[in-house]
Amino acid sequence: MSEEKLDARSSQGFINAAQAVEQHFGDQQDIDTQGGDAAGRDIHKSTIINLIVPNGDAGLSQQLLQELMQILGQPESVQSVGKAYRSSLPPDARVSRPEVDTSSEIVTQLQAFGRLQEFVERLVQDEQLPQSMRDQLDNLIPHQRKPQPTNVQKQPMLQAYLLMVLDPDPGTDRFFANAWLVPDDTVQDPLTRFVPLDLEAEQKGVSCSIEQISALIGEFLIQSEDYLFDRTDHYNLTVEVFLPRDYLSTEVESWKILDPVDDQPFSIGTKYSVLVRSYERTQRKYLRLYRKPWRTNWDRVKQNLGKVPSHEMFEQLDCLEDWTERMLTTSLLTKLGLKLTCSPAAKHKEFFSSILKAAVPIAIWSRCSIPELDLATEMDALLMSGSLLELLERIRLKRWEASGDCEQHLGQHLTILWEDLDRLPPVTELLRPGQ
Repeated sequence: MSEEKLDARSSQGFINAAQAVEQHFGDQQDIDTQGGDAAGRDIHKSTIINLIVPNGDAGLSQQLLQELMQILGQPESVQSVGKAYRSSLPPDARVSRPEVDTSSEIVTQLQAFGRLQEFVERLVQDEQLPQSMRDQLDNLIPHQRKPQPTNVQKQPMLQAYLLMVLDPDPGTDRFFANAWLVPDDTVQDPLTRFVPLDLEAEQKGVSCSIEQISALIGEFLIQSEDYLFDRTDHYNLTVEVFLPRDYLSTEVESWKILDPVDDQPFSIGTKYSVLVRSYERTQRKYLRLYRKPWRTNWDRVKQNLGKVPSHEMFEQLDCLEDWTERMLTTSLLTKLGLKLTCSPAAKHKEFFSSILKAAVPIAIWSRCSIPELDLATEMDALLMSGSLLELLERIRLKRWEASGDCEQHLGQHLTILWEDLDRLPPVTELLRPGQ
């Protein structure tokens, strides 16, 4: 077989022969190939043929590859091809938005990554494609390399996070908003763990007022959902909002986005687990002094995530009148977190300063007092009706129950602070508009 190289755009051969049925899958984006083919366009003929027909006859192999290109070029395959392509990319491809391209360029790119057969196999499993087309694709996979039938296993649920950081603009009541998506929380490599979300192509950070944040988070949620949707159907997205200390009681879960079905607004806290985090804890000057006790406290939480919390695991604070910072710090030395059964409004700044100094990983409170409601009993029911790991989902359901005008429902006022030290945004990249 010839060792010459085929150019995916202009060479004479299987790709050129199939250009009549070429489909376009959208705008091309740059991909970091992590040391792969820098040009991303030259295909070694024997290599790409052997991906599908190992040691096959050259003429027969070209015929099969032409069949692949013709299948990819059929109108009903466009959506499935794009999704299979993005799902077949390796995790370190580092695409911030789904890359889509023509069918020949898709084959070229996947060959460079060594993912062409996986791409074909994904198409074979796609029930959105006609069975006849799936059968044709199945015939292109070498029989000896086809996976043996196994018991169908449930695809694991990816835990994803939208991190939105509000950096205060000194001397004003405005913020600079930056956001990142963590598509899979099990990925720890800092180079691939965070996907930056930008609302403007050449600009990092968005200047906004507190009233404008609701619209911004709606845009960030759209970007996050699009990214995840193009890669898997099995994911859970949690929203984390990093707020300056003075804003930690902001009703972030009540920020509204529009339902795509009827364009009616709904609170994000009814669909997503929404929690607050401290902006100060992202800053190096805080981490220098408090990272060690925070690590100790968070590791204690991790050891108990699968357990049902007991009364002793959370420090209960019923009144802020006689409370002191030293008392709180001392009482939390062996606790997982804090439950505040009164409103923090009376000593807002002092209370949250103490939370930061004590490096408390979890705190739960109601933003206001609710007449005829026993907050301690209600919070205990939330904390102790399941494992600590499932607490955020229980709070989301409590908020969903309170949707509407139910002002006497705890879910309407409930705030959860959840400070995971292992999931901090790359704050060194925090930029303001124009930088």
